Amino acid sequence: MAADPQIPSESMPVRELERLRQILWKAGLSSRTSRPRGPENRLEQRIELMVRAACMIPGQKDLEQILVRDLSPRGLQFRIRKRLEVGQTIRVILCMPGTAPCQMEMEIRWVAAISENEQLMFRTGAALTEYLSAD
Repeated sequence: MAADPQIPSESMPVRELERLRQILWKAGLSSRTSRPRGPENRLEQRIELMVRAACMIPGQKDLEQILVRDLSPRGLQFRIRKRLEVGQTIRVILCMPGTAPCQMEMEIRWVAAISENEQLMFRTGAALTEYLSAD
């Protein structure tokens, strides 16, 4: 599969995204739809999923658990218990069935407070700034 010339070089490699897409569909963890949701505008089709990941926040010792809701070549949407600030840089470690963990450096683009099971959560959108590895 040829790389899309409109996807910037810092986005997730197309082959990695295709591999994730196939694994998610086979595992029944994602939907093939791409209907827009939330305050952001996506340029590529998103992969809807619900998978746990870890988030490293600068200045914090412990990893923060997040729930990734969708993924695209340029970023992801997730839920987290801690409020992050727009413009903040984080590192996300994503591991899904059948794949090696991948690390991505991301910049927070938007945050929306939501109530989920009577708990305050934050729906967060982050843009990929650097794809670090797929070990």
